[in-house]
Amino acid sequence: MIDPYGVMVIWAELLGRSVALFIWVFVPFSIGYGLPFLASGRKGLNAMWVLAALALLSLAWILNAHGGPFGFRAVVVPWIFALAFGFVLSCSIREFLLRRAVSRRVPTTLAIGGFATMPMIVAGINALTLWAHREPNAACLAAHRTVDVAGTRYRLPNVPFVLMPDETNYTADGFINQRLRNRCASAQNSEAVPLRSGFRLDLHYGGQFQFTKKICADSPSKLRWMLDACAARSQVVLAKMQETFAGTHLPLALEVSEIPRTTERPYTLLEEHRSNLRRRDKRPYRELPGTSNFSIYADGEKAHYGETRFWIRKDVAQPEAFACRNIGNNVGFVRLLCKVRYARGATLIAYEFETEPGREEDTAAQIHARVQDVLAELAMPP
Repeated sequence: MIDPYGVMVIWAELLGRSVALFIWVFVPFSIGYGLPFLASGRKGLNAMWVLAALALLSLAWILNAHGGPFGFRAVVVPWIFALAFGFVLSCSIREFLLRRAVSRRVPTTLAIGGFATMPMIVAGINALTLWAHREPNAACLAAHRTVDVAGTRYRLPNVPFVLMPDETNYTADGFINQRLRNRCASAQNSEAVPLRSGFRLDLHYGGQFQFTKKICADSPSKLRWMLDACAARSQVVLAKMQETFAGTHLPLALEVSEIPRTTERPYTLLEEHRSNLRRRDKRPYRELPGTSNFSIYADGEKAHYGETRFWIRKDVAQPEAFACRNIGNNVGFVRLLCKVRYARGATLIAYEFETEPGREEDTAAQIHARVQDVLAELAMPP
């Protein structure tokens, strides 16, 4: 059944994108389509078939080539495709006209009809893309997904902040729309049979996207953590956005998953970061004088440009064990990015937050308490 929601707003954007993409491929298509019509006789047409074959081989080589910047391929492939398509289509029409005796109107009709195929293809691709990326309707946005993580059921709202394990965190509005729409089909079934899956909350203050703003403004009933995340994203100035987000004590991201039975001490980060340091070019890493609770691992006594240093909790047997590294790019860094990972029964909980040197433990305590509140808001009664 066709969902009429969003159809009325498609056509203006469809027209604009179709014009832009048509101009993008118009030049190579016109060259490829026009040259065979200028050829006279069989020899000239054979030469055009050779050019068509070379264009097709170039397209196949680019598509199968490994490596190279994605942006380059994204620009070149449509051009080569338009050129090859123009050559093949025009050569096919000329071949038909050389082999058949037709009236004078037929060549003109075929030429105009063949040329019209390119804008039709562009318009069709745009229409499919816009339809797939259209906004979800109100019923879809109101849906909830129920997931089971190690015996605990969580009721997840259908909002951009929530990411499932099989989803990619594309933040463009069209991809957000498609992600939310794809969830609707399984939302109703999950009420009766909860999904055995983990989830992730992407709460970072960055990214002002139109549909995220719409969710924040129009959602009839918001959880407290969602209100705070929306409040940070509603700020225009980045510094104010960061300040507002820091005041919520929310983590940058929160991930909840089930611990595989073969995993031992899943909350221990010490071995992981030591391993990361061993793989660095500069060896050996050194343990520097830290505090009673932390060790500092680095390459040397003096910090240098671009160096990463890890503040690692010594008592790694505690559930709140975490590690921090600086995220500055010079010796004047003032921020640390901390990772926390701990087990709660068979559930693995991981999150990240930013803090200042010397405030690792205080900030961790505030973030940890807020994480418990967020999980309590999402958890369903037993």
